[in-house]
Amino acid sequence: MFFTKKRKQDNRINDNKDLKGVIGKNKKDKLITMTLGNNVPNVEIFGRSGIGKTAFIESYLFSLMKKFTPKDVRIAYVSHEDIYKRLMSNNPFTLTQPLSEVDDLEDCRMLLKYFVRTIESRIDILKENKLSSLDKYNQKKSDNHNFHKLLPKLILIIDDFSELIEQNSELPTDSSLNAINNLEYIVKMGRLVGVHTILANQSARLYGDIEKINVHVRHRIGFSVNEPLENKLVFPKSEVELQKLGHPGEFYTNLKNVEQLEHGYSQYMNETQIKKANVGLIKRFGTAKYVSI
Repeated sequence: MFFTKKRKQDNRINDNKDLKGVIGKNKKDKLITMTLGNNVPNVEIFGRSGIGKTAFIESYLFSLMKKFTPKDVRIAYVSHEDIYKRLMSNNPFTLTQPLSEVDDLEDCRMLLKYFVRTIESRIDILKENKLSSLDKYNQKKSDNHNFHKLLPKLILIIDDFSELIEQNSELPTDSSLNAINNLEYIVKMGRLVGVHTILANQSARLYGDIEKINVHVRHRIGFSVNEPLENKLVFPKSEVELQKLGHPGEFYTNLKNVEQLEHGYSQYMNETQIKKANVGLIKRFGTAKYVSI
């Protein structure tokens, strides 16, 4: 079970720099992992409603929380459902109050702008220190015992991201809160400074300006989809038939090789398990300390 072993408190950033976590198992019961980092900076998840996309994301995140601390990584949530608000608001890894594209549209736009400003600020910090990566910056500050200057990795979760983008039409294209422009900047530039995205959507049929974002995300997770035509939209170089996947949590992914898919089954945590895990995390790290956006 999660978080039974007490971890030694330390000001240092975890030496395991990439965000490697478990996302499931294959038919031989071998663990399948996902590593957000320079090679896989952003991930898209596609699958019809109720097939396990959110459970997949939770499994990965709680896997990270087993070995990292809130000094290492912070997570922001945007979703049309209330599950993140109900379950993750007090989690110490949570960056800011979980938001809804429906109820908190303006705050969602502000959150994207916050990520843009953070990326720009971190790029300037690396330039000032003549360093090429966030890992090297943190290592330098840690070696000099400047622990208060350490910068955590950031993960932006947007569940049903087309819903947020489709509400963008009311804004001028040159608006600083334009969600398409800001999200495109985040997925293009975030990898340089330890900022990553996980974008989930029910349909792989993405139209118009949403394609500006889609083209920058090569790594995909494919669950069961509604229409056969979506197969090629998720995995253009594969003949896999995602619509025939029959089990909740069953997926294909190109994380290891964009031309060779891996088949697996995501692990599931029910709400009772998530709440229990959160209690352990809060005892260790305290409740979430939100940043201002």
